[in-house]
Amino acid sequence: NDLSSSVEAIKNKSENFNYIDKTNELDQIKRNIAKDTNEYKKIVRQGTQEINNPKYQGMLVDVLEQLKIDEQQFDWYQDKYNDYNDKNLENQFNKLIEFNQIYTSLDFDTILDIKKQPTLNLVKQYCQLIKKYGDLSLEERDIQELECLINELPVLEALKELDNITITYPDKSFNILKDHAETLLGYLNDGHRLEGVRFSTRKFFLPKEIKEKLYFIEAVKVNDSDCDTIEEFKQVIKDIELKQKFDKLKRIYNADSKNEYEQKLRLYREIISLYKLKSDKYLVDAHANIDFTKQEWGQNYQNTYDKIERENQFKEIRQQLSEKIPNTIEKILSGRVTTFTDLQDAFYFKHAQNYVQQLPKENTSDLKERIEHNKIQAQELITDIGADKAWKYTASKLKNKTLKIELNHWAQAVSKIGKTESKRTQKWRKIAKQQMQKCKDVIPCWIMPLQQLADTIT
Repeated sequence: NDLSSSVEAIKNKSENFNYIDKTNELDQIKRNIAKDTNEYKKIVRQGTQEINNPKYQGMLVDVLEQLKIDEQQFDWYQDKYNDYNDKNLENQFNKLIEFNQIYTSLDFDTILDIKKQPTLNLVKQYCQLIKKYGDLSLEERDIQELECLINELPVLEALKELDNITITYPDKSFNILKDHAETLLGYLNDGHRLEGVRFSTRKFFLPKEIKEKLYFIEAVKVNDSDCDTIEEFKQVIKDIELKQKFDKLKRIYNADSKNEYEQKLRLYREIISLYKLKSDKYLVDAHANIDFTKQEWGQNYQNTYDKIERENQFKEIRQQLSEKIPNTIEKILSGRVTTFTDLQDAFYFKHAQNYVQQLPKENTSDLKERIEHNKIQAQELITDIGADKAWKYTASKLKNKTLKIELNHWAQAVSKIGKTESKRTQKWRKIAKQQMQKCKDVIPCWIMPLQQLADTIT
């Protein structure tokens, strides 16, 4: 019956009580409420903030409305680029428009590479060298050796310095003269002298290797003076080395040996320059196609070179802009008329559009509905947890075994109370009343059938 069920419920609660799961669920719902509330506030704040865009300004809600109005106007702009502060792009774009008006149907694949085209000055230099040395035939190894020797020569300043000094030599090999000069220079560097009274009195007692080379002092003249000082020996050795190298150069190319050093060096360098220029296929081809008999050949060539250079600039600007706005450039080259003002307005639109697209996509009404739903769930859980805690308090008293026995006695007594008034009914009511006094702390009245509760206390 109902009473037995209520008593049994008390027992079950005492044995199977657990409200921890509900507490954890409540904590999670509270966190969800806090998260959704913060998100809702963030969206509301963003709706009142202003964006930094020269054309789309004001509250976000107003910007969204304007973007929706302008969407069809900028449907033609299909690129992602939107940096409206790119100052270099304006200059490049205007140049592209200008070039496109001049070269309306230019095939970019047929444009010659300007880096491979010789300049007018280079063609002139090649032409002059061809006139001077066009019949010259030297093998490649000769040219390489010639260039290597010139690289080993001192700079022109050193050559000019020697040109101001006159040195005469005896009829001996330069190899021998250089060897004797280096020996005597070493003797001077050791602190000895090769001139003066003291030297004259001691020269007969000098070592053989020095004595046999003393002829050098009077045989070699530096500006008509005996060669007897460290500086003079150094000049002689440097001059001998140059003469040896120029003799080697002369064997490669039979230049006039009487030329001054600087003139000969210039000659050799021109030969090397011509050889290198001949290896430039584009230069040779250009030279072959020029009619040098016409006085205006130079101007005609320069005009052609300038045209190729402009075409290369057009191609380069197209490539650079295509990295940023490829679809727009393709449309312009296909005939679409677009000004930089049109493009910049499209940048403003794309920039504002990207900005609002990065904002949270959640609807405020959905957030409010979810928050309210979670609050109702939280309230229900709080009620359940409160009831569970009340049960816990009541069930904790059932740990007393005596109270459990008294509770069973009370339940038995109540069950025997009759529906009619008699001595038997009064007897069991009295017993139930006595048992109730003993176990009333463990009987929450909200679980008892109301009529039987009334029968007990009447």
